[in-house]
Amino acid sequence: MHPTTARRRSIFGGLLLTLLGVYFLLANLRPELSLWTAFWRYWPALLILWGVARLVDYRSARRAGQVPPRTLTAGELVLVLLLIGVVGTASLVGEIRTDPDRQIDLVLPWDRTFSFSEEVAADAVAADAALDIVIPRGNIEIVPEDTRQIRAVIAKRTYAFNEREARRTAEQASMRIVQTDSGYELRPEWREGRRLGNVYFDLTVHVPRQISLRVQSARGDLRTTGLAGRLDVQLRRGNVEIRNAGGAVRVQLRQGDVRVHAARSDVIITGPGDLVEVSDVAGALTLEGNFSGPIQISQVQGETTFRSSRTNLTCGPIAGQLTLSSGRLTLTDSSGAVSLITRSYDITMESIEGELRIENRSSGDIRLHFPRPPRQAVQVRNEKGDIELTLPAEAAFLLQATAQRGEIESDFSGAGLEKTEREEAVELRGRVGAHGPPIRLETTYGTIRLRRSL
Repeated sequence: MHPTTARRRSIFGGLLLTLLGVYFLLANLRPELSLWTAFWRYWPALLILWGVARLVDYRSARRAGQVPPRTLTAGELVLVLLLIGVVGTASLVGEIRTDPDRQIDLVLPWDRTFSFSEEVAADAVAADAALDIVIPRGNIEIVPEDTRQIRAVIAKRTYAFNEREARRTAEQASMRIVQTDSGYELRPEWREGRRLGNVYFDLTVHVPRQISLRVQSARGDLRTTGLAGRLDVQLRRGNVEIRNAGGAVRVQLRQGDVRVHAARSDVIITGPGDLVEVSDVAGALTLEGNFSGPIQISQVQGETTFRSSRTNLTCGPIAGQLTLSSGRLTLTDSSGAVSLITRSYDITMESIEGELRIENRSSGDIRLHFPRPPRQAVQVRNEKGDIELTLPAEAAFLLQATAQRGEIESDFSGAGLEKTEREEAVELRGRVGAHGPPIRLETTYGTIRLRRSL
């Protein structure tokens, strides 16, 4: 029986552990060194180290009369796959963090927040000039003042492992105010044309009160109070808050909340977005797109229009409120005509002064309340659900109500009303009182209730 020659173990694992230990020790002792950046840049050196270790293992084994280590052990295979995963993740992180148009915030566990300030200004600006603000990412606050100067206070915010790395990143861009054919533009200028996505420009911009503004940003919030000029906001993702706006307001976004309070002109909001709050608008209000959050509208003096994939609504001035939330649509105190085409909403309307047309193309209940006798036509069609109409006792109207596979209940009676029951439908027709507008109610698989208020 011959003795078995021992197989030599590879030194690569020990060398790698030693190298990684030194690396992490330096990262803790010298945080100002950009070691993570160096790792992402020089990781192929680990493959060179692996190859050199294999050569040393082979030659040492031959001299000692041992069996050389296997070309690739299971442990080393796992280590290589792990290394590829780490390097791939690092490369992906680098691509995401240097993409100014990315839609996610990528902050690594070891990152810290650093901020570096600067200030730029342009003097002798015409009071009614136009200013474009274009940044990739960052929060913006507009401060209107009685001045002829544009002044921007900038906080360049970055996330990095240490201050040295953060400063080097922040120094890649500086904000500039550039005069253009249409006015002025506040934008970053990148060193050697290099754009970095991990630089956030948080701006506080002092402007003449009458200036017209256009703001573009991929990500960030905007706030302003008291701007008298026109305001056009274009955000991919962020929240917008506008108060006491003197000019027309237009907001376009893909994700985020919009709050507009006290606007003296027209307001246009284009989604998709989340929450919408609008109040005290002297002009018309237009909402276009799908909004996932509640919509709350109050005190609009002009016409209100809302168009989405689910709803098409037009109504006159709103002295009360319009609310869309959790499958419910509520409108109170509207003095003009109302036209609504929607689906799958429970609808409640009260104190509508103009002509009323409602079509609910899916399931949902409709409740209408008129504190005063209606003067304009009322037409309601519900695909599936109840209709409840409440009128004052003195109301006069011409009624035509039809319930397919449903019922009709009425507090109003008299010789002028005639109820007809067929196999699959119930009808109530006739006139109550003298004159009065036509009222037409239709539903399927529901009950029509005609109530008389006290």
